[in-house]
Amino acid sequence: MNNINQLYVMAALHGDETFGLKIQSYLNQVNDIRINTAVGNPEAVAKRREYIESDLNRSFSINIDTKETRLAKKILADIKRSKPDLIIDIHTCECDVGKVAILAQDDEWLITLARKLGMDQVVVMHNDLARQSLIGQNPNRSICLEFGSTYRSDKLAEKIASNIAGLLNGTSGYSSNVTHVYHVVGTIDKSHNTLDLKNYVFHSKLKGYPFLVGKNSYINYAGFLAKRKPLSQAKRIV
Repeated sequence: MNNINQLYVMAALHGDETFGLKIQSYLNQVNDIRINTAVGNPEAVAKRREYIESDLNRSFSINIDTKETRLAKKILADIKRSKPDLIIDIHTCECDVGKVAILAQDDEWLITLARKLGMDQVVVMHNDLARQSLIGQNPNRSICLEFGSTYRSDKLAEKIASNIAGLLNGTSGYSSNVTHVYHVVGTIDKSHNTLDLKNYVFHSKLKGYPFLVGKNSYINYAGFLAKRKPLSQAKRIV
């Protein structure tokens, strides 16, 4: 098991997703120099908008010039200076996905950390879909924590902050709820919005498990389609 001596915790890459700022406020109270916190898009937060010119979490490693692509370069430079052992990127959504850890690669260590952080599901994004995101830049040491529509309480923020800080000294909680890992294999066409799509529930017509479907899902597609495998088959990639 890799040791974690330095953490980098990102919140509000999307300016309208401020739950991560609550978590950071509790982390800052810990006053541990090994925990670096960063606000992804302060201007978008101030204006209560998802982004200003381009989606920041799709602005890494793309060849356009926007406020967000310039921010992305600064964020990556800051991470390089900080040299974290683990990068945690906090997001929220309005669909019913519960507490889910999203990874950019199937890795036993990252899955174990997701369980220690109290996540109930683990989803591995397809490389092509994750490449332009923050976790796609350092896939072997990054976790995205996504919280569904009903997960915004101060109590939860405090608990997640405690679990994050606990990674530094081995005191984080351990969730036994994760029994499967979902692997995203593609997107669901927008025309399928008329189907009864439920997150993590097998859909016989689509032959897979929908993910991030529901309220305020994506503009160009209805969500993602995943395959599922037992946790025991998770890979260890070094």
